[in-house]
Order: sequence, then C-alpha cells, then structure tokens
Amino acid sequence: MRRLTGVTLPFCLANERESDVGYRWRYQDSTEVDVIGPDERFDEQADAEQWLEENWPDLLDGGVDQVTLLDGDTPVYGPMSLHPPEQ
Repeated sequence: MRRLTGVTLPFCLANERESDVGYRWRYQDSTEVDVIGPDERFDEQADAEQWLEENWPDLLDGGVDQVTLLDGDTPVYGPMSLHPPEQ
C-alpha cells in the first residue's frame, strides 16, 4: 500500500485491518496501487454503496481514482472509476 504524498484525505485512516468481516472499499490511484482512505466498515452492501454515493467527490479530490467493494477480503465488484464519464 502506498501513501499519497502531499494529499490529505478527509477522515483519513489506513486500511490495515484487511481481514475484518463486513463490506468496505479498497482505494486505488490511477496506476492501481492501493492508497490510504477512510477505514469505513458496513454490515450491508447497500450501506457501503450509499456511503460511497455521498463521499466519492471527497475521495476523488484526495487522490483516489478508483474503488473496489470488498466483502471481507473478497471482491464484490470493481475496480470502479470515481471520475465522471467523458462527454
């Protein structure tokens, strides 16, 4: 995992409890290197998705380019870009 230099993510914590159960997001930069982001855990997939819907602009501003939803250590879907589609 790589730390972004010169970037302060809001509510930033390291994702170091990789094996905890529950849904969480894996944060990556544009080169698919894991980066530090909020260490939020959710009991339900819908709660994780709602949280991302509300917080993706802050993540993008903080240097996160894409996310993957995990259930424990198992990917559910992703990586998914946080960048808006090109017009």
